[in-house]
Amino acid sequence: MKFILILPTLITSLSSRHLERRADGDTLSLYEHSSYNGREWKFTPRIFCKTLDGDARNQASSAHWRVKAPRNFKVQFYTEDNCRGNMKEWPGDQRYEDQPSNFGADGINDVIKSFRLVQQD
Repeated sequence: MKFILILPTLITSLSSRHLERRADGDTLSLYEHSSYNGREWKFTPRIFCKTLDGDARNQASSAHWRVKAPRNFKVQFYTEDNCRGNMKEWPGDQRYEDQPSNFGADGINDVIKSFRLVQQD
């Protein structure tokens, strides 16, 4: 029984360290309106999945991000908490000027509840 209780803690600890190291220096901004206008909510992701709260929840219409090492990396937006529901993703190395400027065209305007940055092996 002790083994079962310790194992998830060990896995969580190892995963968190890797993800924190990977996210160091990465930033993501969500915008209230399309074309990066209106209120801006800035995030420095430190965890695998970020569930939005407060004013940013269900308000985003566009996004920009900068990642230190964008190769083999994706940015994913979800319509439900805990990175569930419908998902739309972009490559991490998407040119800054080509990042999503109108979530309405992508079918996820004002419905984003969570996001994550994912490194692919």
